Amino acid sequence: MKNVLRLMTFTALVAASAITGFGQTAQPAASPAAAPAADNKAKCDELYGVWRENRNGDAAAQAKAYESGKSFLGQCQGHEYLSYVEKWVPKYEAALKSLTLNKTYTDSFQKKDWKGVVASGKQLTAADQENLPVFVTITYAGTQYAAANPTDESLNSDAIASARRAISLVEAGKADAFTAEQWKTIGFENKNELLAWLNYSIGYLNFKRNPGEAANYYVKALQTEAKLKRDAAAYNTLALAYQTAEYTPMAADYKANCAGKDLTDECKLKFDRMGLVVDRIIDAMARAVALADSNPATKAKKAEWMATLEGFYKFRHEDKTDGLNELIANIQSKPLLLPSMQTMPTPAATTTPAGTTVSNTTTPAATTTTNNNATAKPANNPPKPRN
Repeated sequence: MKNVLRLMTFTALVAASAITGFGQTAQPAASPAAAPAADNKAKCDELYGVWRENRNGDAAAQAKAYESGKSFLGQCQGHEYLSYVEKWVPKYEAALKSLTLNKTYTDSFQKKDWKGVVASGKQLTAADQENLPVFVTITYAGTQYAAANPTDESLNSDAIASARRAISLVEAGKADAFTAEQWKTIGFENKNELLAWLNYSIGYLNFKRNPGEAANYYVKALQTEAKLKRDAAAYNTLALAYQTAEYTPMAADYKANCAGKDLTDECKLKFDRMGLVVDRIIDAMARAVALADSNPATKAKKAEWMATLEGFYKFRHEDKTDGLNELIANIQSKPLLLPSMQTMPTPAATTTPAGTTVSNTTTPAATTTTNNNATAKPANNPPKPRN
C-alpha cells in the first residue's frame, strides 16, 4: 500500500499544475464594456496589471494575482478586461481547494489517520465518482481502522460503500487500460488481485453486522483467480462466517427443540439442513489446513484448525476420521463447495444418518473455536494490497 503515496503525490501535483495551467493564456483582447469612472480607471488598470503579470507565476505569484483579481472584480465592473479576470478567479479558487484537499488526504494517509483519509477521500470522490484509486484507499483505510479498533464500526459503512463503488468501476472497465506502473502505484498487480481484495474487505468489514453476507463476499473473493485463492487464513475465515451465520443458530435451535427427543420429520429436516452447512465448513477448513504450511503465521494455526476440522468431519462420518487425510490432500483440485451446489433435503426424503442416536443427537464439540461467536471478527486482518 506504500505505493498509494505515489498516486496521492501525483494527484497533488496535477492539482498544482491546474493552477498554473489555466493562467497560461495569451494577452486578452479588449472586450466591449462600459468603462469605469475616470477617477477609478487608473486604479483598475493597476490591479489588472498586477493580475496579468502574476497569473502564470509560481504559487506565491498566483496568490498575489488572486488578491489583485479579487480587488479588481470588486471595484472594476465596467473594465474592458473584466471577463478574463472573472473566468480566472473561480478557477483558481477551485484548484486551490482541490490542492488543499489533496494535501489533507495525503497527509492523513502518511500519519495513518484513517478517519482523516476517509473524510477527505469522500470529498474527493464526491467531485469525481470515477476516481478508482481514492475509492480503493478509502476501503483500505476502513479495514486498517477496523483492525486497530475492533469495537468501533464508524468507518465501516463508508469503506464498504467505497469498495462496492470500486468494484463497479473495475467491472465497467475503468481499470482495463491501466499500465503495469499504474497497477504498481495503487498496490496491485492486476484487476483480479484488486477485485479479490475488495470483495474480501467487504466481507471483513461486514462480518460482525451480517456474517451471512460476509460469507457471500468471501466466496466471491476466493473464486477470483488471485493470490487470495491460496490464502489459508481466508478459508478459515469463510468457515468461521458459515459457523457464525448458519451453524451456531441451527445447532442452538436443534438442541432446544430436538435433542433428547424422538427424531420427528421436522427434527430430521433440521438435522440434515445443519449437515449441509457443516459440509461447507468442512470444505473450507480442509482448504485452510491444506494450505496452512504456506507461511509461518498460518502454519502455527494448523493444529488448531485440524482439531476443528476433525470435529466437524466426525459429526458427518459416524464419529470417524476415515478419509479425512485424503480429503485434505485432494481438496485443492475440487471447486469450492457452494450452497448452490447442495441439494436441500425435504422431510419425505430425509433419513436419519447412520450411527445417530435418535434420542441423544449432539453437535460437534470442535465448534468452540477462537472467535466462534456471533459478535466476533475474524482472527486475521484482511490482506493488504500487494506491492
